[in-house]
Amino acid sequence: MDDMNMKTFDMPGIADDNAFFSSLRNTLADEVSSSAMLADLLQKVNRMQDSHKRPDEFKVRFDEFVVRAEDYMCVVGPFFPTLVRFLSLHRRVEELMS
Repeated sequence: MDDMNMKTFDMPGIADDNAFFSSLRNTLADEVSSSAMLADLLQKVNRMQDSHKRPDEFKVRFDEFVVRAEDYMCVVGPFFPTLVRFLSLHRRVEELMS
């Protein structure tokens, strides 16, 4: 796990969303040795990416990912600031619209 634990990822712009989720998938592929666990985590990442512009669904998908990735927090931890920003971004948009 090289310097991955020290690295965080800035909130991607619209054009960078794919690169962010791709980086998360690549990191999981490098660090998760169980093929069944890796497949499940990658599926959850794909679902988060597919729903990241739909606040209610993203929250559900994020929660599912967090529960499943519990044993890999040192690997996925650097990605959490950006994932959480997706959540808070949705909240700000909802507040502005209400």
